[in-house]
Amino acid sequence: MKKVFALMVCFSVMCGAAWGEVEINATNFPDEIFRTYVSKNFDGDSDGILGDSEIAAITSVDVANKGISDITGIKNFTYLEILRCSDNGLTQMDVSNMQTLQAVYCSYNSLESLNVFGCRNLKLLQCDNNSLKSLNISGCSHLTHLYCYRNELNSLDVSSNTALMYLRCQGNNIAVLNVKNNTALKKLYCSSNSLAELDLTNNKALQDLSCGYNAMKALDLSNNTALTSVNVSSQSIGSLKVNRREDGTYYVDLMSDYGLTSQNLARVATSGVKGFNTKNNNVLTAYDSASGIASFSESPVKFLYGYDTGAGYSMDVTITAVPVITTEAQIGRASCRERV
Repeated sequence: MKKVFALMVCFSVMCGAAWGEVEINATNFPDEIFRTYVSKNFDGDSDGILGDSEIAAITSVDVANKGISDITGIKNFTYLEILRCSDNGLTQMDVSNMQTLQAVYCSYNSLESLNVFGCRNLKLLQCDNNSLKSLNISGCSHLTHLYCYRNELNSLDVSSNTALMYLRCQGNNIAVLNVKNNTALKKLYCSSNSLAELDLTNNKALQDLSCGYNAMKALDLSNNTALTSVNVSSQSIGSLKVNRREDGTYYVDLMSDYGLTSQNLARVATSGVKGFNTKNNNVLTAYDSASGIASFSESPVKFLYGYDTGAGYSMDVTITAVPVITTEAQIGRASCRERV
């Protein structure tokens, strides 16, 4: 038994660090700046090794704006609760399965990959102003604050994050955002994306909403009675479809061609309906709120309508682009289309 113990001691001395200890070297901490920070702030006895007690004492790391390009080694801090590493040159970061981690601030880097899988106690994630194309937060069941705006996200799944209260995901390329399970949500900022619809029926706790600059045709906020701040401006839809009658006049059919229902049409403000030609002249001659048909003397290239969200806020919707004109036959509508 004494021989085994002696061999273990000898092995530990040869290897530098004992079992459970972490040597502060280029292998464990490749980035020199980060390595220097670790040595200066956490190596209390200056022996070049992080012992168990030293590691246990590391609950917060602040390396914001230090010029770090690699944060490898962060997972050695098994008691870490708060990580601040914003304003650096990080391109990828892996903090997966760090069970004690509660808050991560990694904004203003060049992150293309961020792994927070298994961070079940994570409550706040601030990863805005990066280059993320995807973000998996499905295992972060305690997450209450998510700030992932100004990235390159094409999708965002928050369906399992039922504790979420604050979500800022504006300035991405998100086409679908399902927040039906996020009943605790109080603030939602999802403007400047590609959202064609947004169902907020279940979000009765919602107080602040900013969803402008998307592609929504309609929005129902009648259930969201707690709202105090709303921005739904400037919805924009492409592929304007213009129908031409036999008498040479034109019309846009909001019900048939854009899927608005009779209930939706009742919320389209007649005073807000306009149609502009290439000279930016309003060529609207009539609008039938029952059928959703807007008639024009000339073919419009841009069509606007106001939509009542049901909560005292009006949403401006613009349908624009090179129109597709459908010629109407004497009986019914002809199937032929000609582009102008």
